[in-house]
Amino acid sequence: MGSHSNLLDLKANVLLDKFGKGGHVPGSGSAAALMGLLAAKLLATVGTLTLSRPKYQQHHDAIRNALHDIQERIYPALSALFQDDAAAFDAVFASRTARDRAKGTPAFESLEEDAKEQLKLATDIPLRIAETCLDLMTHAILIFDRGFEGARGDSGAGLSSAFAGANSAVFIVNLNLKSFNGTSWARHQRTRCDEVRERLRAAHAAAGERIGALRIADLKQAKGNDLSGNFKFAVRDSYSDDQILEVARKLQNQLWRNRAKLWKDAPNDPLATFDPEKALRLLGYSCAVDDTLGSFQSPSGHFEVAGLFEANVGRVRLSRQFPDDEILFTAAHELGHAVLHPGMNGAHRDRPKGGVVVSREPREREADKFATFFLMPPNLTRERFAASFGAAPLILDDDTAFNMGGFRLEEARAKFSRLRDLSRQLAGLNHYAGRQLVPLATQFRVSEEALAIRLEELDLVAF
Repeated sequence: MGSHSNLLDLKANVLLDKFGKGGHVPGSGSAAALMGLLAAKLLATVGTLTLSRPKYQQHHDAIRNALHDIQERIYPALSALFQDDAAAFDAVFASRTARDRAKGTPAFESLEEDAKEQLKLATDIPLRIAETCLDLMTHAILIFDRGFEGARGDSGAGLSSAFAGANSAVFIVNLNLKSFNGTSWARHQRTRCDEVRERLRAAHAAAGERIGALRIADLKQAKGNDLSGNFKFAVRDSYSDDQILEVARKLQNQLWRNRAKLWKDAPNDPLATFDPEKALRLLGYSCAVDDTLGSFQSPSGHFEVAGLFEANVGRVRLSRQFPDDEILFTAAHELGHAVLHPGMNGAHRDRPKGGVVVSREPREREADKFATFFLMPPNLTRERFAASFGAAPLILDDDTAFNMGGFRLEEARAKFSRLRDLSRQLAGLNHYAGRQLVPLATQFRVSEEALAIRLEELDLVAF
């Protein structure tokens, strides 16, 4: 076989390149054997780990016997079959090439017969690969069921690889048998193949049962540790403001109910529980703050990335390049993506301005709206406003001008010529009517601009 000898001694990337270069060696039979070899090594790992743990003492004898068979019989057999298949199909290829060159000559029939004889061996080898992989599957199921549970990823992968090796080999056998008529040899091989297929069906069912058992165990454990409780709603393609508000309220309720589990010292003020990082944790996401998330240039200018939602790894990342209040709003914005758009991977928020960004992209607008509702819910904002300034809306008149700092009305009108000026003043005011206040923006931990916009949205301020 020349250059095809000792294929398993090649480096992994070199061997894989050989599979992908379009040559006839190594071929699909060797690939099936390679799947079995990988399975054997994975299962040997789990078996070895199991034997080192006293917790599994009652299963050690069974695991030890399985491990011995894998290492002393199955792995060597698959290694030899890997190489044998490459040699056998190399011979098939050579005989077919010689036959095709002799077409129309007296030697053709003899060479045709020789090619079929070579194909018989190239059919028997994949059958033996399938049968050996199925023997391996028997051990795989034992090791999965009784072996080290912390390595069930390895035992599950081993089980799957053994099945894939057997199933792949059966494809090859059925393809090769099409070249033979109803001879006694062919009938016998088809019977063997049918027996393998029956074993495959049983093995597939057994593997499915184990996946199902893992799924049930996962759901049971998740239910026991799930703090999000009744926080369930239908994910939509788009949301109205009322729907976003309803979702934000549900999440706030879950944070309040679970505050003793989420905080070391459970807060008694509802505002303190409107924490995007804790909410992300409640939903199973992590939240990291990086020095920077980078920047980019667009036709609109140069933008700094403020936040990033990575759905595929269940993570939100925030940039330290912004003030604390903007970082908080960005965290709430990314929380909005996690809640409203759980499959939206790689969404990023760029250069937030005062907690509110005007975005043409509907999902970005929805995430901003969620952040507003989550951090500054309407009822609580109205209550805190009333506690600071009395009945709403606050209208600029002689009394309110004086209460804000001893202004005369004309002076106040000149200073607060726009509604936004007045709203911003109220958002950051620390004294009113002779009383000391905690500024509303401070209470809600947002910027004065964000709070001012919210006061106007709720009609709490008027001229």
